Amino acid sequence: MITYYNPLGGVSLTNEYFAGLVGEAAQHCYGVAGMASSSASDSIKSLILGKNRADKGVRVSQVDGKLAIELHIMVDAGVNIATVCRSIM
Repeated sequence: MITYYNPLGGVSLTNEYFAGLVGEAAQHCYGVAGMASSSASDSIKSLILGKNRADKGVRVSQVDGKLAIELHIMVDAGVNIATVCRSIM
């Protein structure tokens, strides 16, 4: 969880929020065919909750006060993977 403080108070944003935000953005990038399940628990969530989850294939963690984002994507056939990575970044 990331918390920002200012003179008026604080705002807390969860890792799940960031996962949904990043997943939604990555799905609309050039060359991304879809998101892949990153773990067995992610596969089970997809079965139970449906396959239109924004956070599918995204893992967000906090390392030394910074967000570390891990994406599992499926790439369109014939597309340069390096170009797809630059598009996502």
